[in-house]
Amino acid sequence: MLVRTDIPHADQVVQACHACVEAGVRFQHPGNCRMALLCVRDEEALIRARERAENAGIKMQTFFEPDPVDGEDHPMGFTAVCSEPVAGDQRKVFRKYALWKG
Repeated sequence: MLVRTDIPHADQVVQACHACVEAGVRFQHPGNCRMALLCVRDEEALIRARERAENAGIKMQTFFEPDPVDGEDHPMGFTAVCSEPVAGDQRKVFRKYALWKG
C-alpha cells in the first residue's frame, strides 16, 4: 500500500485505511495477508507508482478523496493505492519506496 506524504498526517492514515478496505473487498485478501505501508511524495508520484505496479501485472485499487484538505477549495484527489496480495518477484516492484514513518 502507498500513501501520499503531502497531505496532513491524520489524513494519511485515514486515506491508507480507505484504500486498504476497498482493496480487501475487491481482491478478497486472505486472512493471513501481510501489509506494508509505503509512501510517495505527492499525487503525481502515487499515480506513477500505481502505473509501475500495473505494468508489472499487479492489480491496484486507488482511493480518490473528494473532500478538500482544510483550507483548500479542491478535492484531495488520489491519496492512496493498495495492491492485490503479492509474492515472490512481484514484491520487487515496491522496493524503491520508503516505509511510511508518520
